[in-house]
Amino acid sequence: MHRRGHMSSVLYMDSPVDPELQARVNRRQAEASPTKRLDSVSEYEVDVAESQDSKVSGGGPEQIIIRPRRPAQYLSIDTHVPRDDWFNKLTAASAAPNGMLRSAYNRDSALWEDRGELHADAVNTGGNCDEFLPNTDTSAAWAKCAKNLWDHDEVTVKGWKEEIDTLLVFAGLFSAVLTAFLVQSYPMLQPDEFPSSSSPSSSSPSTSSSAIWINALWFSGLICSLASAIVGISIKQWLNHYTSRVSTMSRQSARIRQHRHNGLVKWHVGGMMSLLPVLLQTALIVFLIGILLLLWQLNIPVACVTTVLVAVLLLFTLTTLVLPAFAEDCPYKSPQAWWFFLFWQWIQSLRSTTARCIKRLLRAFRNKLVPFVPNLQIQDWLDSLIELRCYANWREREMHFVGTMKERLDPSVVTDVADATMMDDGFLEEVVRPCLNDIPLDGALASFYAILKHRAHKTRESLPDWSDNEHDGQAIATMSRMAIDVFSRIEPDYVDATSNQKRILVLMDRLFDAGHVEKAWGRLLGKVTDLLKQDDRVEQNVRDYSFRWIEKLSMHNHIDAVECHDVKAVIAYLTSIREDNEGSKFLRACLVAAHLSASLPSPEFQHIHDSLQTMFASLETFLSTPAAESVVDESNLIYLLFFLPSIVHLVRQDKALMTGRAVELLSDVFERTLTLLAEYKFRPQELLASPRVQPIRTDLQQLREDLSVL
Repeated sequence: MHRRGHMSSVLYMDSPVDPELQARVNRRQAEASPTKRLDSVSEYEVDVAESQDSKVSGGGPEQIIIRPRRPAQYLSIDTHVPRDDWFNKLTAASAAPNGMLRSAYNRDSALWEDRGELHADAVNTGGNCDEFLPNTDTSAAWAKCAKNLWDHDEVTVKGWKEEIDTLLVFAGLFSAVLTAFLVQSYPMLQPDEFPSSSSPSSSSPSTSSSAIWINALWFSGLICSLASAIVGISIKQWLNHYTSRVSTMSRQSARIRQHRHNGLVKWHVGGMMSLLPVLLQTALIVFLIGILLLLWQLNIPVACVTTVLVAVLLLFTLTTLVLPAFAEDCPYKSPQAWWFFLFWQWIQSLRSTTARCIKRLLRAFRNKLVPFVPNLQIQDWLDSLIELRCYANWREREMHFVGTMKERLDPSVVTDVADATMMDDGFLEEVVRPCLNDIPLDGALASFYAILKHRAHKTRESLPDWSDNEHDGQAIATMSRMAIDVFSRIEPDYVDATSNQKRILVLMDRLFDAGHVEKAWGRLLGKVTDLLKQDDRVEQNVRDYSFRWIEKLSMHNHIDAVECHDVKAVIAYLTSIREDNEGSKFLRACLVAAHLSASLPSPEFQHIHDSLQTMFASLETFLSTPAAESVVDESNLIYLLFFLPSIVHLVRQDKALMTGRAVELLSDVFERTLTLLAEYKFRPQELLASPRVQPIRTDLQQLREDLSVL
């Protein structure tokens, strides 16, 4: 595909050279060898081949070939210019407009001869060029672009037409009413043609000023109403032509649409559209003023009542006209309000210009004004007046306002969509939960609490609560995952972290007890064990709630994976409660720590071996004291049944962890707890022979015998 030009050395570049490619070529130009690939970047491959003569003389490469990885495209430089000049020319060529530079270098003149820019269409259509590039079919992209533009215009124009239809109906009704009044009022404009004979001096006809004003106002209102109707009909006709599509969606179709759109903007069709409601409101106002003038001539009491009602109506109209200019979130945005906003922006621009001029004068006479204006505090005030942002439409103003209020708006979006609008369980999982994780924590907490409040079955102790309802199973599962997500984001340094952690732990406990097993609970272990370790920044009641969750996760086997630091956190917690003489909680913490340790792989278990040995020694000491009587309680039986097999498993693997005396004391607590429970609720023989109790008793007895041998 590459053909030499008529000059001795020619540069052909039909594709833009990657800037990173050029940078790498420049960095390695000194390393060029007789046949060496300099680099391979993005879509380009660079080959450099030097002749022996050029190497000796210090000249540039004999031939440099830059091939895009698509083999149909090709770029070649064949020159004997000095090395530095060659790279300078390559850089200059790549900066040409659109990367379509065609240039030739004459080795004799050392000048670049511009051969002119070849338009892309000439290349794509196979025009007269030095190198032919393959035609990239973009018709589908242009067709999609044209379709999207036409569809957008159809939606916009449909809204305009509906608004025009509404205005035309109002204009027709209003004109009919106004015409009925005019039929009765226009005779008032006729002068009295038969003056009395007793006053010959007053023989010239006359009309009262009130009649003139009333008819002038009403006729003006009728003209405004009819004008809005005729302008609206004309705009509908223009819009019909504007939205008439061509037969096919193509690049030409996109051009036609853009041509029409440019004309629509240039000839202010949108501005005319916004004038229609202004004309109708003007007609209504002048009609009401004429009514008041007539009534004040006929009957004063009726005129007073009517004046109050008209004043309220005009005050409402004026308020809705002015408020959007000062309140960004005001929804009273209308064409007439936009005209007032433009007027207000013009006033602000005058203020800004005046403040800027005053500031320049202060700067020019700074030395003279300093004694009279200490610290020049007035300049700060002038700077606030100079700051002005002008908007082209309501949407641009809203975009600026939303950008400054996103932290407040995002939680409202999530809450309103989840509860007020959708109330759909699938939407809660697929949309609301990801959005909740994407907004700042303050907003996420507020939205989370609001969602749970609206979806709760009942309220208990001022917090939402749920019953076991199979119809809400998906929603409860999703809210459980949301609770874990939000809880995991709360750091100890977060403001009001303690109250939020405690509140969410209670809510998660109620969601868990609703009866819907959720696999996501397993990833909660790492977070709650972190709270056990942070005893300086976490309150004790939060740590207690966290330990209850570790007990619950362990008993229900909702643990994804146990790590070494999780066990260490539980051991640190049980050490603190041992100092507080909480016997039952200390026993349960030891059982939970042993259960978690049994899930550790062997390499990690070695890291906590000494800590476990110390824990079991402390447990032996505690069970040897009279305080151990407090742990003989039926509430601890469930923990003993669940976690004693883990202790047996650990000690069988490493008999150095626990002494025989400790196993004997622990077995004694288990037996006495069984006896206590059997006295009140079970027959002793049935309880001791149950399939859950008998294996544990047998294992403990066997373990005692094994340790006694040692």
